[in-house]
Amino acid sequence: MDDIHDYRLNQWYIAFRNAKNGHRWQRWLKSGFQHCYAFTYDAQAKRYIVFDPGWDGITLRAYHPIDFRKMLITIAQTETVLLCSTESKKIFFPRLLMTCSTEIAHLLGMNIFTLTPHRLFCALLKRGGKYSFVQSDTKGKFNG
Repeated sequence: MDDIHDYRLNQWYIAFRNAKNGHRWQRWLKSGFQHCYAFTYDAQAKRYIVFDPGWDGITLRAYHPIDFRKMLITIAQTETVLLCSTESKKIFFPRLLMTCSTEIAHLLGMNIFTLTPHRLFCALLKRGGKYSFVQSDTKGKFNG
């Protein structure tokens, strides 16, 4: 292999929503921030990649853009989404608690501890996360 490239995906959309069939304790989490997952577009593979950590494991899927477009419409209408860049920092402490938010922080290369999705949301905003797929009040179209 003569040519070495950085194949990491450097920008991810982080989506926050209420849990579907969640655990009992999730009802105490802030509404709209009971679960989080990430997705991005891999231009080289020409596919959307979804990283969805849960208590039953991690779901990792690749979608054709035509198939994912339908999901994007639902995401834009029902979920809060931030566009975030990876930090590519070495993680200096172990991830002892594996929640959706700690796994997303690890995916982004962030050396922070956020136990709940809402705390992750606040941390991402402070680190420059930008709202995405926001429904426009005037035109009914989506930015993103």
